[in-house]
Amino acid sequence: IDMEAEVALPYFFLAEVAGHFDFDVSVSIPLTVTLSKNPSVVFNAAEITVKDTTTGYVVSGLQIGVVSQLTKAFIGLCTGPVCAGVEATARQDVYIGIDVFAQKQSSENTCFVGPNTLRAMWTDWDYSEATRNACQASLVGMGGYLQIPKTEITAGVYLKPLPTTVPLPTDAPDGAIPVEPTLLIEDLTQHIERVYSSDGDWHVAELFHACSSAKSSLAHSAVCDTSCQFTPSPSVPEPTDISKLLASVQSNFVQGDAALKVPMGSTQTIQKSFHLTSHWSDVGITGEDLASGTYVVLLQSVNLYSNGAGMYGESFSGLMSWTAGSTNSHGDASVIALHYAGHAANNIIIHLRTLETNNAGGSKLKLQAKLAYSTSSQTISTTASQEYTFKFRQVLPAAIFPPALIQQVAPVNKIDDLSIFSKSISIVNNVWVNVGIESTSLVTGSYFVSVGVNTGPTGGRLWLETFSGVMSVLSGVTNDEGNEEIALHCAGHARNDVWIKLRLNSFLGNVPAQLQMMTSDFRSEVRQLYSFQFRQVFPSPVIADASNGVYKFESNVQLSTSWVDLGINDIDLPTGAYVIQIGPASTHNVGGGMYSELASGVMSWYSSVTNSHEATEIVLHQAGHAANGDHFYLRVIRSGHADGHHLRLQARTAKGTNAARAYVIACRRVI
Repeated sequence: IDMEAEVALPYFFLAEVAGHFDFDVSVSIPLTVTLSKNPSVVFNAAEITVKDTTTGYVVSGLQIGVVSQLTKAFIGLCTGPVCAGVEATARQDVYIGIDVFAQKQSSENTCFVGPNTLRAMWTDWDYSEATRNACQASLVGMGGYLQIPKTEITAGVYLKPLPTTVPLPTDAPDGAIPVEPTLLIEDLTQHIERVYSSDGDWHVAELFHACSSAKSSLAHSAVCDTSCQFTPSPSVPEPTDISKLLASVQSNFVQGDAALKVPMGSTQTIQKSFHLTSHWSDVGITGEDLASGTYVVLLQSVNLYSNGAGMYGESFSGLMSWTAGSTNSHGDASVIALHYAGHAANNIIIHLRTLETNNAGGSKLKLQAKLAYSTSSQTISTTASQEYTFKFRQVLPAAIFPPALIQQVAPVNKIDDLSIFSKSISIVNNVWVNVGIESTSLVTGSYFVSVGVNTGPTGGRLWLETFSGVMSVLSGVTNDEGNEEIALHCAGHARNDVWIKLRLNSFLGNVPAQLQMMTSDFRSEVRQLYSFQFRQVFPSPVIADASNGVYKFESNVQLSTSWVDLGINDIDLPTGAYVIQIGPASTHNVGGGMYSELASGVMSWYSSVTNSHEATEIVLHQAGHAANGDHFYLRVIRSGHADGHHLRLQARTAKGTNAARAYVIACRRVI
């Protein structure tokens, strides 16, 4: 228990035990609870005595109510060193139900009379049929649900280790262990909106369930004669040991309706003919041509040499947001950050953007393009329309409005898994604020990231908008005051000239970096719901994976403030659109300033002959333990036909180094 208030905490507990038990558990844990600004628990020596069971089952249910005014209250049901419970601030009531069952059947039993599946003990509501089927005849299982009357509360369900490793205040008594929730399972505040739209006086929803994979091999009592329930029978294997059962429960944890296994979409090809000029022109791709979501876009192999411009075989790739729904904006446009590579650009570049239109423009999102020189402001146009090939691959699903009421962190080392966070945030205009996601919330690596927002219904100006980018994360603590903004593209129903910015802010003192957000939305000071999604691009640590298009290189070079070849050349990668990552790497021990820094971005690659000397830099986002004013930079450079070098990947750093060291470069082909 960890609370700061005067509060009534009614609870209801029921246990059902049956069968023949020959066990005894005795636990003695003397402790002192301090409720103050710095709550703590002092544990003295614990004595535990356990005798093994033979057969039987136990089913228990706990329902906790949080009633009246309180600043903070945490109360949980614990097993071993981990507790699950509710932390809430409330004006009236919120009830969290926790149901647990376990059974151990003796090899002498013909059948068992224990729980057949997970059931709610303290409410007429019950777990869904899918949940009950998943737990059918499991040996260990647990579940949790939420009941909220129509009232105003903020609450969250937390997993909390005991003891925690957070430092104690200096005035804490000897032997004290700080009590502080460390992992928010679910922010319940947003459920309130559903409470008022639900039928009856209560809103009830499942929060989580987890059941062991090991199933009993005995028939259930429904098909057994009661006389045989506890009579000797042919030997059957006993369940696996408890540690394996608990590991199975953990691996089968399902939170609400969270679905982490949302694969990246397949590549979609669209060919359109249009006249490319120095002015923005519609390419002919509009809202309904793509599903809503975040995409890598590739404008493939553009040849303009016979159409009034000198570009030969160049491809342009970037990351964009998209909506298939209607738009209602007076011309809000968002330019897509593109990287390009190919045979020869000859100082010519193509720009892409999305445009939100109103009724006059068809109320659809439109993709537009224009032509420009990369080295001057002179205008350039093609002489006629020609066909262009666009390729799109969805890398993040559409944001859910209102945001999904879940928070789910993807498993470690699982490529393409999603981490989903729904956050209720109050932001002051043009001020950076923490969103409640930190560097330790994610696995080290590169991520596609999106934030969905809909402030219009509460007086803001953003209506069903999604902002998307590529970011780097080092899962750990930082020791440097710095920040790096994430390049974002946005699209949606109506942006109304409002922007959102994201950055990962690091701090001195070996503390986690914080994801921060800033917006120009004039009603941002009102608490709003934001839906954050992250897709892990590479496994961590990186391993080559041909089936997922992952390439891994190790380059042993001395980086300087000038560009240096990394030894990755044209034929080392197929032509296409990639996410590239360098690091994590440290340069402080070779004359640089970085400690465990990594950087990532979107890159185009061309694996054939080049015939120019142009270089195109890759837009990178960098993160890590401490940059100390140092930074990675990456680019691709072409060479003349006679040189024979073709396309090469190069790097430099802001401070340079005085010796060679190994750098890991990972490339994943998305299209």
